[in-house]
Amino acid sequence: MFPDSKEVLGKIAHLRDAMTDALRQYVVDRRSRLEAALRSRCFAHPEDLLRDDWQTVDAFSMRISSSAKEFVTQCENRLGKAAARLDALSPLRVLARGYAVVRRLDDGRVVHEASNVAAGDVIETLLSNGRLISEVKETHERWV
Repeated sequence: MFPDSKEVLGKIAHLRDAMTDALRQYVVDRRSRLEAALRSRCFAHPEDLLRDDWQTVDAFSMRISSSAKEFVTQCENRLGKAAARLDALSPLRVLARGYAVVRRLDDGRVVHEASNVAAGDVIETLLSNGRLISEVKETHERWV
């Protein structure tokens, strides 16, 4: 009923040898992988990896700097054009081109047409280099 002791000891010895061989092979494989890893670039020459990363960072830094300068230049150009348009519309520029602003002296309202004033009203004419106070002698709806 019980197995033969020699047979059991033989199986145990066989299993022990198989486990020993498997363990040796595992150690050999792991040692081989470790040696390969140690020969790899990241372990053999880690400074190369850092140098490559710094080169990448430098390249991005230069691109960002260039893009920022270009953006600032574009903004300056847009601002210059907007300032020129604004300057052209400035009331002082309009006056400098020979136009005037006429206001009623009593209430300061701008005179847009002849019917806004009557004979005897006092008006103020704003010029580019001063102002005139005048009395209206007569009004006409048309230039002619």
